[in-house]
Amino acid sequence: MALRDLVNWLFGKPPQPKKSWLYEIRAAEVLLRLPGGRPVRGVEIGCDCGYMSHALLKREDLFLIMVDAWEGGGASYADPANDYHARLTQKQQDERKSVAAQNTKYAAARRAIFHARSVLAATQIPPASLDFVFIDADHSYEGCRADIEAWWPTVVPGGLFGGHDYGSGAFPGVTRAVCEFIARTGLDLSLGCNTTWFVTKPRIA
Repeated sequence: MALRDLVNWLFGKPPQPKKSWLYEIRAAEVLLRLPGGRPVRGVEIGCDCGYMSHALLKREDLFLIMVDAWEGGGASYADPANDYHARLTQKQQDERKSVAAQNTKYAAARRAIFHARSVLAATQIPPASLDFVFIDADHSYEGCRADIEAWWPTVVPGGLFGGHDYGSGAFPGVTRAVCEFIARTGLDLSLGCNTTWFVTKPRIA
């Protein structure tokens, strides 16, 4: 840990990663699409060190569920060879979970940390109960498709559903899974900065 990060840790400020502004951009893309004037509740799947979670929680009426398996050795990945997170050891994953908790400690009353695999975590969330879902976990086709199928029912009509790495050459499986979802549902796909993607769940007529 760099000296700057150690000082931040000791005084309650989150350690800052390289290119931390990218996490701010992703969070901004979500926040700009959320309704105002009332509290909102959502989930970030694959929160890793909690940098994006920290940025999302700057909205003071936002409640966030942070979901990550934090499993070492690629145990939770459908295609571990093609995702660098899958090469992390259990010790490294434990450290990342600790950093995520520290990064969001300032809003502890408005966040819940789910240490669980994504699909299992989704079964614990009531249908149509979330204002937004942001997927950034298993980047394989199989993993992203499973996350989309598991979390889509949890979004309220009119709610926001999206994620990261659409159109990224590093993770073609994400693009394929999203494109198939769009083709199946006929929804309009909205693209944001830093390879983010979003759809709005249709309201009930």
